[in-house]
Amino acid sequence: MSVWTTSLQTNQEVLSTLLNKYKIESEAADFGLYVVKETGERRLVTDSEHPLLLRVNLGPHEDLAKIYLMNKANTNEISHRVAEFIPFSYTELRSFLSMFYDEEEAEADRIRYKYHTMRETMKARLQELKQGEKTRLISIE
Repeated sequence: MSVWTTSLQTNQEVLSTLLNKYKIESEAADFGLYVVKETGERRLVTDSEHPLLLRVNLGPHEDLAKIYLMNKANTNEISHRVAEFIPFSYTELRSFLSMFYDEEEAEADRIRYKYHTMRETMKARLQELKQGEKTRLISIE
């Protein structure tokens, strides 16, 4: 899909032109232009952006990044941080999760140890206070 445009046309104008050219009768609000990079990153082009300027800024190689017309309801944005993990194999991703779970368990153990230590300290202090109270009662009598 392609249309002739100028650098002054906004995202909404280019979107309307595309919908009119291909005689799509759905609402323009249901669609959006998305930048899709080879890494898997996908983001919605904002209303303030100019698609022609955006295409120029993305560079001349369309295999690295393309602009697509997509249905907004069926398309999620994929951030750069998430797209970094797309090329990893299942085994590598499982390894990342395993390391995360190990770190999570170590942190939980540290919290449990701290809780146990504080609990024992509080019990000991409570015993000291009880002993002090008994001693004071004995000395009063």
